Amino acid sequence: MTRNRSLAADNRSVSEVVGYVLVISLVITTVGVVSVSGVGVLQDAREAEQIENAQRAFDLLADNLEDIYREGAPSRSTEIQLGSAQLVAQETTAFNVSWINSTGDRQFQSSNITSLVYRGDSESRLIYDAGAVFRISQPGGEGAVLREPPLIVTPERTVITTPRTTSRSTSAVSGSTALIRATKLSESVLTRNTQYTNITINVTSPHWRAWQTALDERENINCGSGDPATETISCELLDGNSPGVFYLTEAQINVELTR
Repeated sequence: MTRNRSLAADNRSVSEVVGYVLVISLVITTVGVVSVSGVGVLQDAREAEQIENAQRAFDLLADNLEDIYREGAPSRSTEIQLGSAQLVAQETTAFNVSWINSTGDRQFQSSNITSLVYRGDSESRLIYDAGAVFRISQPGGEGAVLREPPLIVTPERTVITTPRTTSRSTSAVSGSTALIRATKLSESVLTRNTQYTNITINVTSPHWRAWQTALDERENINCGSGDPATETISCELLDGNSPGVFYLTEAQINVELTR
């Protein structure tokens, strides 16, 4: 009898040990699964929230720069939370306008634009470029137009405004917070007349597809298919006809990046 009770006790002990091992194994497996999948989900959510915050900051940046080139403000500052992202000022875009004057000669006006680019952990990019704001999911992609370029194109009045941003100091910052200080350097009306026809805009840029979307969807602007080799898009205004009044203006703005 004593021996049988001992064997029964041993069996109960083995069952308790097996149960304990199974419970621990289940806990470890659950933690592992959550760690692998859950951390990735949390990381994606954090990146999405970060770029949404940056998008709102870029909208504010565009408003502040518009105060400079449209309202005449001498300077404006914009703060952007970066986290692990990077903010870069780099000369990426050539914005060229051409037209035929009253004597039949074609004239040109070219501007090299320094773009402000937000680079997150993913391939998504936010770009401020000549008054327009784009969100691009991958390099060279079409992206979304968050803010249209400052153009007025009607048969009565056509106004092309070019905010020509430049950078004379630090070209890239990273860290928790970046401050963009924009200062107006000059402003000029490059042309004003009623005798111009065949007005054309050519944009050469790594994000030319986004420019194609921004311009081609506007009324009275027709763009071609673009040239991927040269990253150029060419757009004709008013089907080559002359507007009632044609203005071409440019505001040169220096942007300074600091932490």
